Amino acid sequence: MVWLAIMVLVSNIEAARALEDTLLTTLVASYVESYGGSASTRRGKAVDLNHLRDFFGPSATIGDLTHSSIQEFLDFRTDTGDAPATVKRRLATVKHFCRTI
Repeated sequence: MVWLAIMVLVSNIEAARALEDTLLTTLVASYVESYGGSASTRRGKAVDLNHLRDFFGPSATIGDLTHSSIQEFLDFRTDTGDAPATVKRRLATVKHFCRTI
């Protein structure tokens, strides 16, 4: 049983390394396209992640997403006038995106 857990962990790490150089734009498009929620939720997630993608730029990869860089994104959104609830929703979207990919 322990070996199975270790194998799953190792395969997840290997999968994460394989994605590390994937463009953020590609992953955002794939995530939004495959999201199974309602159309309005899908549009909202697309808006949130497009803000993230625009913040990091067109050549950003998933490897560029770190705790501190996401915090910088959230600080930037707050500084540009997003309401606290909007910033929290954007964070929730980013968390789900990162868990899903």
